[in-house]
Amino acid sequence: MEHQKVDIVVGTPGRLEDLISTGKLALSSVRFFVLDEADGLLSQGYGDLINRLHGQIPKVTNDGKRLQMVVCSATLHSFDVKKMAERLMYFPTWIDLKGQDSVPETVHHCVCMIDPQTDTRWKTFKTNIQTDGVHYEDNIQSHGSTPGMSL
Repeated sequence: MEHQKVDIVVGTPGRLEDLISTGKLALSSVRFFVLDEADGLLSQGYGDLINRLHGQIPKVTNDGKRLQMVVCSATLHSFDVKKMAERLMYFPTWIDLKGQDSVPETVHHCVCMIDPQTDTRWKTFKTNIQTDGVHYEDNIQSHGSTPGMSL
């Protein structure tokens, strides 16, 4: 069976574990590992599962690039979040956003405004990505597919 490569996989830890256990998802080529709402995942008992997922991801790729990991949490100073990050990450850098408009000097923002109605290069892509339909009302279609599909 030929395996398709994907660039981004988003899912709950339980769903990811299900995909891995059924052979539908392999973590051997993962370069980025992002944990959002880490405090909530830990408080719900997903710590061991996060450790297992992290353990299946190579820490250095064949070409020598190190796994990049991001942990996001509203309670960044939580003991459990810090303990997990220190265990899983290589010299983690802590970025604390204090207040709505405050951005530390270590964070740089870049905004790229793209209008899919006028910049239609996405129509020539060969692979569609199924979305959750959040942009369904945008009425953007790829290769004659439904508006719920985008690239």
